[in-house]
Amino acid sequence: MPTLRPALALSILACAMLALAGCDGRDASTLATPVPTPSYHASASDTASADADIAEATAALDAYTEASNGIDWSDEASLERFYALSTGKQNEVDRRTYGELFDAGWHLEGEARFTVVDAEPGDGAGQVLLAVCSSTDGVRFLDASGVQQVRASSSPVAERTAVASRGQDGVWRIADMTVRVSPPKC
Repeated sequence: MPTLRPALALSILACAMLALAGCDGRDASTLATPVPTPSYHASASDTASADADIAEATAALDAYTEASNGIDWSDEASLERFYALSTGKQNEVDRRTYGELFDAGWHLEGEARFTVVDAEPGDGAGQVLLAVCSSTDGVRFLDASGVQQVRASSSPVAERTAVASRGQDGVWRIADMTVRVSPPKC
């Protein structure tokens, strides 16, 4: 089984944590618990079509999160099922990060959770911006020998913006996830 050089291992670990939750350097004790009920806002174009897009985008994020939490780290096909739920930049990040973890024998335990706190149509047709609170307080990264590799000081809750896009095939996928610096706060 391949081993990771320490610098590469830290780089992969940082990318994986960013992919799951984001990192803004704040102490977790200053963050509020994610809001349990999402509110949806279709800013200027509050139409039935926008509401349907937001519902589909939210379902895509739910499927993406469920697939991420359900990865069988002994089965590479499990990764492919997860990769199928993202596109573009997010797919590239997922393939690089999760692929390197898998190849090195690392795995994750626990479940990440995303709570949608706001949503609006994106810049283009077939795009929705989801303001989410991500929680990784129960997630542990373990190396091939089973040793936990995440600092206890890592923030378990972070504000993120998930961009969902409807592909030419009509399927909604997660296209990007970034740290959100604007409201709403988690």
